Amino acid sequence: MNSFIFFCFLFLFLISITKSIPTIEVKSPDHFEIGKQIGLAMKERIYKYFEESAVLNYVLIPWFENHLEEYTQFYDANYLKYPHYMDELRGLASGADVSFHKVFLLTLSLEISLLVQSETGKTVINYVNPFPQPELEACSDVLINDQKVILGHNEDANINITDTSAFVFVNQTGTTSNEANNYFTFMYPGSLWGIAYGFNDHNLMFSMNAVFPKCVQIGGHARSFIARDTLTSTSFDEMISKIKNSSIASGFSLNVLDGNTKKIYNIEAASSYCQNTTFDPFLKSNNDDPNYTLMNVLEVTQNNYSEHFNMFLRLNVSQYTDESSVHRLKRAEEIGSPLNNPNLAQGIVDILGDTQDTQWPIYRDAIPPDSAKTITTSIFDWDQKTLSIYDNNPKINFDNPYKVFQLY
Repeated sequence: MNSFIFFCFLFLFLISITKSIPTIEVKSPDHFEIGKQIGLAMKERIYKYFEESAVLNYVLIPWFENHLEEYTQFYDANYLKYPHYMDELRGLASGADVSFHKVFLLTLSLEISLLVQSETGKTVINYVNPFPQPELEACSDVLINDQKVILGHNEDANINITDTSAFVFVNQTGTTSNEANNYFTFMYPGSLWGIAYGFNDHNLMFSMNAVFPKCVQIGGHARSFIARDTLTSTSFDEMISKIKNSSIASGFSLNVLDGNTKKIYNIEAASSYCQNTTFDPFLKSNNDDPNYTLMNVLEVTQNNYSEHFNMFLRLNVSQYTDESSVHRLKRAEEIGSPLNNPNLAQGIVDILGDTQDTQWPIYRDAIPPDSAKTITTSIFDWDQKTLSIYDNNPKINFDNPYKVFQLY
């Protein structure tokens, strides 16, 4: 018993270590070169993550070794649709001096983890000791449209993301593609970027919530590739078009603040096959299906707010129940409207920083039974043209953000 208590204190000490998230700036019109520069800059962090990552070593690599046909289907489909982003992954692997198949597997981490759960009945958390710790990001968002339009986001993940992630500014001026040339993103180590939060030079700000549909379209487009594609959208309409024109393999929730129109949205997207009452979790892709991508777009209208966690709220799809999401949503409803606070950003962090539910807090602490840690809290304030990022609880440290970035 005493050794258990000691280990708990050691664990809490480790998760309290101050974060140091570097800011990386890269510039090139070439996608491979962009990836290579990021890989070089994050090389040590990627090595560290690859050594520590339970999902890579005990879930993704064993799946790869036993499912080469399915791996190839995913590779072919995503290369055909997104060749430039596959070049970015190749550059990332080259710069970090790691195997390409590992960065591609991490880019498919949600899809593969869901397939493994369907095959074995085990979630990713079953593979990690001594405490269960998922390595799929699982986040909380509050969207406000009042006197201001503000997006607040908690980035929740495994604790080892704390000292292996990075802030990345990309300048692709000179590229021949018709897309946003400059963007910022929070980046997970060793995989394609765009699945967390960021903004671009066309006044679009975004954050993403993981969701967990029960079916995965083998040979479909991975969530990470679709997210990377939307990152360089030049308008909200283009972003919607990119999602519609994808053949989504799993699903996601995307929050978007459009500075051009001062509107804010939540988008839920999933494979159309997930709405079936009976389904095969190992569905093969059918790109001729006109209803391939299910999508629901919610605009948060004037004098309103919305919240999203890690379960579909509006799409009628078959999904796994995420206990933390159930509790976070319930607690957010108990707190009530952030619009009641004259300082709207403070109203958001009153929700995102809440810890009253000690087992399943909104601001997460990686203490069992919860197994994720809030890595950063981000506040996009279009009126101030700022992204304020907190590396500790913003409810306690509201006036002292860790980083403040100017929006383009």
